[in-house]
Amino acid sequence: MSAPKVSAVVAAAGLSKRFPTRGKKQFATLGGKPLLTYCLSTFELSKLIASIVVVVPEDEISHSRELFESFGFEKITSVVAGGEKRHVSVRSGFRAVPPDSDMVLIHDAARPFVDNDTIKRVIEQCSRTGASICAVPVTDTLKRADEHNSFVSGTISREKLWRAQTPQVFRREILEEIYRSGRTEKLDATDESALVEAEGIRVGMVMGSNLNMKITTAADFKIAELIVSKGEGAMYRIGTGFDAHAFCEERALILGGVEIQGCRGLAGHSDADVLSHAVADAILGAIGEGDLGRHFPPNDPKYKNASSLAILSQVARMMADKGYRIENIDCIVVCEEPRISPHSPAMEKKIADALGISSNAVNIKGTSTEGLGFTGRKEGIAAIASACLSTNHTAD
Repeated sequence: MSAPKVSAVVAAAGLSKRFPTRGKKQFATLGGKPLLTYCLSTFELSKLIASIVVVVPEDEISHSRELFESFGFEKITSVVAGGEKRHVSVRSGFRAVPPDSDMVLIHDAARPFVDNDTIKRVIEQCSRTGASICAVPVTDTLKRADEHNSFVSGTISREKLWRAQTPQVFRREILEEIYRSGRTEKLDATDESALVEAEGIRVGMVMGSNLNMKITTAADFKIAELIVSKGEGAMYRIGTGFDAHAFCEERALILGGVEIQGCRGLAGHSDADVLSHAVADAILGAIGEGDLGRHFPPNDPKYKNASSLAILSQVARMMADKGYRIENIDCIVVCEEPRISPHSPAMEKKIADALGISSNAVNIKGTSTEGLGFTGRKEGIAAIASACLSTNHTAD
């Protein structure tokens, strides 16, 4: 049985709240990146998600498209305007979902730390039940207030009480029927599962994550900054990659996805992009998946003259499937020629786009061996890369 085709609708239209020193919440900077891009990066790199629709305020559509293009998000098929209420915004996003989608995943952009394990659990539950959410148990003691909110009028048992989160996943036809009926207008629902429940449909539930927090207040933002800066609850993995190729007169020189004019190319089965190969090897090492040759054999006709950036994107999806995200990539290109520094910014952007991360997280520098060795004799180019990855849960 083939895997279901899942489209994600990321709701950012309702995030009109402004922080005094940060501006609109969805674009406020968190750890050097706009808040909205965190969950989008997770969905972009997840092999469980086929496409993404983003719902933003109407006056932010143009800015959002430029932002997504700068981050190299390839799965975003539509950026649409939302409405004043949540269900209106999600309905707008739902209408833009590709028609061949089997399931629709809905996520609040205000939850930046969603992880691939949670996405996997909620999709699998939806495959069984048709509708599923993730949630976490209530751990605080709950009190009911009096009519003036001044005194306690009773204590509520927290047994069997859970806090709903997103993502929430539904079979396409379920949401289609709900929106077609028009009954959503009569319900003041705060999430899609409430709309589904109102139709008498049972909604499955899986364990979410306490790190999958929703940023609502300035205090929430400070907590999120601590999570990002301190790596709270994160596990880190480091990988190192190395590759070398001899010069070849008959080919163009491709380094980090950039074609460098006036230089000899490199010999190899693919496009021989030695830098991209080193980065891919570093990521594979960090996730414990061997080396590049294991997954992309040099004798496989499929990879003849293949783009190494495309190979790098596949490695990034393998990484995301194991629940990791990239913190930073550091590279050294070893050669006598060409000079690397004039091309570093373009290379950093190309590699960052292939990995679905900010170019600020990629650093590329060049060095020579002062005439020593095969690079010193101008026989070829070598590259070394290090990758630092993190995860907010235990990887498989």
